[in-house]
Amino acid sequence: PAPRPGPPISRPPEPPRAGPVPSVPGEPHVVPPAADLRGEDSNVSAAGGLGGAPLLFERLACEEVQEVRTYARLIDMQNRRLAELERVHDDLENRLEQSTRERLRLEAEVEAAARRWDEHVAAVDVERRTWRACVQAEERRNETLLDQVYRKEQEIHRMFLHKF
Repeated sequence: PAPRPGPPISRPPEPPRAGPVPSVPGEPHVVPPAADLRGEDSNVSAAGGLGGAPLLFERLACEEVQEVRTYARLIDMQNRRLAELERVHDDLENRLEQSTRERLRLEAEVEAAARRWDEHVAAVDVERRTWRACVQAEERRNETLLDQVYRKEQEIHRMFLHKF
């Protein structure tokens, strides 16, 4: 296949060449490559000039990276701890809700049992009163019958006495 016609592809501008830091104001500042920062450039000596500053910059940058990594590890550990605590919290909350539901169910069951017991006691009390009334009526009838029997016996006794 033939290439499609279209706008020409533009390339990004080339970065400036590494070299010594310009001392003229207004000229662009070019950062030398790492080899130059370590003192491997022939224009900068290892003992003085720019040789010590880039090492300090690299050390500070490395320390900052380590500090960022340390903070990232701390944040990661705290996020894991937070997730674990949220999981424990959810578990405890579910257990509490379940326990509360069970307690409410048991309380309702106890109230129902107490109501049934009260109804049973009331029914037994009514039955006791009914039987007491029946017993009292039976006692009165027995008394009346015993009284009648006693009179009849006396009457029979008098009849025997009159006959003889």
